[in-house]
Amino acid sequence: KSSFLMALLGELGSRHGTVNTCGRRVFYAAQEPWVLSGTVRNNILFGERYNKDTFEKSVRACQLISDLQLFPDGLQTQVGERGLTLSGGQKARIGLCRMVYAALMCKQECVLLMDDPFAAIDASVGHKLYNDCLIGLLRNHTRVLVTHQVQFTAHATQVLTMHKNSAVTVAQQAPAPLPPLPMLLHPTRIGTPKGETRGLMSSKRPRTSVVAATARLPERAVEMAEVASATWKAKRPSAVVGAMAPELVVGGYEARFRGGLHGNVLMRYLYACGSRLRVHVVFFLFVGVQGMQLAAEVSLSKWITASEEDPGTKALRNANYYMYFVLLPVATLLAFGRAFAFMFTAMKCSQNLHDSALEGVLQTSLRFFDTQPIGRILNRFAKDLGYADEQLPESLFDCISGFVVVVGAVFLVASLNAWLFVAIIPLLFAFMFVRRLYIRTSREIKRIEGLRRSPMYSRLSTTLSGLMVLRSHQGMSTVWRQLFEGEQDAYTRAMFTWVATGRWLSVRIDFLVFCFTAATAFGGIAAHKSMPITDLGLSIVYVLQIAGQLQWAVRQSAEVENHMTSCERIFEYANLTDETTYVDALINIEDDDLNKSGSNSTPKNAVVDGAIELRDLSLKYEVNGDYVLKNICVSFQAGEKIGVVGRTGSGKSSLLSGLLRLAPTTGEVWVSGRNARKLSLTELRSFMAIIPQDPV
Repeated sequence: KSSFLMALLGELGSRHGTVNTCGRRVFYAAQEPWVLSGTVRNNILFGERYNKDTFEKSVRACQLISDLQLFPDGLQTQVGERGLTLSGGQKARIGLCRMVYAALMCKQECVLLMDDPFAAIDASVGHKLYNDCLIGLLRNHTRVLVTHQVQFTAHATQVLTMHKNSAVTVAQQAPAPLPPLPMLLHPTRIGTPKGETRGLMSSKRPRTSVVAATARLPERAVEMAEVASATWKAKRPSAVVGAMAPELVVGGYEARFRGGLHGNVLMRYLYACGSRLRVHVVFFLFVGVQGMQLAAEVSLSKWITASEEDPGTKALRNANYYMYFVLLPVATLLAFGRAFAFMFTAMKCSQNLHDSALEGVLQTSLRFFDTQPIGRILNRFAKDLGYADEQLPESLFDCISGFVVVVGAVFLVASLNAWLFVAIIPLLFAFMFVRRLYIRTSREIKRIEGLRRSPMYSRLSTTLSGLMVLRSHQGMSTVWRQLFEGEQDAYTRAMFTWVATGRWLSVRIDFLVFCFTAATAFGGIAAHKSMPITDLGLSIVYVLQIAGQLQWAVRQSAEVENHMTSCERIFEYANLTDETTYVDALINIEDDDLNKSGSNSTPKNAVVDGAIELRDLSLKYEVNGDYVLKNICVSFQAGEKIGVVGRTGSGKSSLLSGLLRLAPTTGEVWVSGRNARKLSLTELRSFMAIIPQDPV
């Protein structure tokens, strides 16, 4: 059936035959509703111009009035990515309302394709939705409904029965009325151990029946739509982009670190290799390689000086000669050992960094995934870990080796001509000032660049999941493209600014190196009587070497600090609150101490019979939020078949979350005679099997 709709949309190619919609626009409501990260209002409008009367008709026909009354902010309620804060029925009706509003705004007869929108909707709401929307408000449009519930075909002009990938057309001359809704919902009383009577769900105000609550048409939702429309501009692509761009996610904007990096970030990265001794050995290898190289260069200079000034000192000449040819191979071997040890250490650091972040994410609560866009998580494990795996080791190696070379060269030149310390001190302060200014700027720009990547990943994953709905709304394609281009432009601005700061640094470092080269040359000329010509030549060679090394070392040090922001973001995931701490957040100290004193394991010969008892169970998803379930007392005996009935959004799925301890709860849950709090989460969930509403 779904393939038939895909063929009508043009998503599936056909071997023969054509699809002709007679020039009418085609809109599509998917079986799995496509809900965007944003407000309820933006999900319904979906880039269309706001019209008060049409919007009110669409919301009423799709039975969303009572839901808007329950939402904390009405139409401005943030629903989160993939609609994770909504029930399955609410998502289905919001997706259907989007199609209804677009069809009514089209001002012409349209073709509406609906892929089983009643699958996740309860019987009462589905009955009213069918009468008010499909055969009421949309009566002037061509409607193609895919469903397995035959009662919804009562008013169909034609019924296509799919059998073995073919359709048999059955014409109905006189549409039959919809069969009456069976009375499935009765006031139910559940006995408690104390003989009290409590409902499965309670709230701050008394609740009426589902039908009565749905029949009310509060003006609050309509008034909020009027207020929200006050700032809506005329329908232009730029105006629509401006209205939809500031969408939020339930978790808020992505956290951005500010200020300088803490010293423990670098040390934590280095010590992630598993051995502090290994880190110290690698550092001393850097110093040893440069020391051997300097000693070899000085020996060569002494050998040349001795051979020119005193040809008779053969022993001294030979000693310097042999020392040079011994130190040079030793320095080469140490350089190979340094590179191997450093890269092995960096590999262990990256591996342990990945493992700690993955462990933190896997052991955190499900609420984390409900409030975090998938693009944000992909950004941490793709781009940030990519920086830590590939670019950070290379930058850190160049930074350490560059600074060791520069420090060694400066001390060598200054030791040959002590007057150069007069020029080195002010140049050193100027260098530190330029580096500090560059580091502070580039670090913040790099953090902004990291934040600008996540929206692009989220937009891409969202687009792929709702591509068919997006294509059916032809007018939204331009707006959607402009939204993505705006996010891409924001990322490009941050990246270009970061590259420009690097060029700014290069110019100033070149100027400082030029000043140091001039000071060395003039200092050598001034001290030519007391300074051998070979020492002056050696000084000039190292000063010219500093010109490139210093600039590269400073840039790489900035790269290290910039890439450390990626490690900082990865460490944030490694330090996520574990699930046990999250689900026990509402337990007071006395209860916590009491639970810890009990047994935390189940005897091997213990009987698991499946009996469940809830004692004053209350549940909330946020510690500072409102209770979703309140004071539930009910017991299920072993072997019983239990039916949980309620309107969409009444807390049926939350009841299962309480049994599995997926969210913070108070009260007690007893499974097979054992207190669930005294069991580990793994042991508790091993007693149960679940088929979720959204299958994996």
